[in-house]
Amino acid sequence: MAMACSTERRRLTYSSTTSTTTKWTDELPPELLGLIVKKLTSNVVDIIRFEAVCSSWNRAARLYTSAPYYTQLPQYPWLMLLILRNPIPDKWSWCPKFPRIGHESRCFFSLAENKVYKMDWKASQDFHGYGECLGSSHGWLAIREFKTMILSQEIVHLFNPISRQRLTLPLRPGKASTAKVVLSSDPSCNNNFVVVVIYDISLGPPGIAFYQHGRGGGNAAAWTDLEGSHHHYSDIVFHNNGQLFALSTNHSIQVWDFGDTYNNYPTKIMDF
Repeated sequence: MAMACSTERRRLTYSSTTSTTTKWTDELPPELLGLIVKKLTSNVVDIIRFEAVCSSWNRAARLYTSAPYYTQLPQYPWLMLLILRNPIPDKWSWCPKFPRIGHESRCFFSLAENKVYKMDWKASQDFHGYGECLGSSHGWLAIREFKTMILSQEIVHLFNPISRQRLTLPLRPGKASTAKVVLSSDPSCNNNFVVVVIYDISLGPPGIAFYQHGRGGGNAAAWTDLEGSHHHYSDIVFHNNGQLFALSTNHSIQVWDFGDTYNNYPTKIMDF
């Protein structure tokens, strides 16, 4: 049952300096700024606002959030809203209200705050083709881009809308079409993460493949098919202990252990 809700829109902008910056903001010692940022890690919006105060605050926030020991506290996820080409019908009065946006902005709905945030994205500078989102993990979006109208020529990027970092994954071999992307850990904190994808091939069996970031180079040889994964899959998800759960279209569940994948091949531990 849909419930009516009132939402409040907030605009998030990114700037290393602002016209209202006062002298005292630049005079605070880095140690004190670090302590303040540490208190804000439970809310990503507070960190964004902190970064926007001035250049020194921006550096302090990025220094802390990029540190290997940084762990974001658990919080409700944000939902990235669709770009509507037409006005919302009256019968959808329960739907969160959000502004009409172009290619340089996206709207996110905060479940915890019941608010819609408009985020300046500048996608025209980050992406250059026809794209769609294939999933999100640890705050990163997996975006498939087509630089031409030939759908077999896809490029998949990992994009962090908060930091605006972007990583381009190596191309898959053949005419593989990627359907879902998940990450084993946060690329911002751990460079040794694993990317797992569900793929379909027009002239071959579908399956699941993984890529160990930082190993195997940037070509198709970097991808490895998971043994025994030749099924049509509906979804995949990583558990905190490094286990990958895969749900097939025939309602079976398969589990692979990626606990020490960076040095060994993942092992299939369950099929039911």
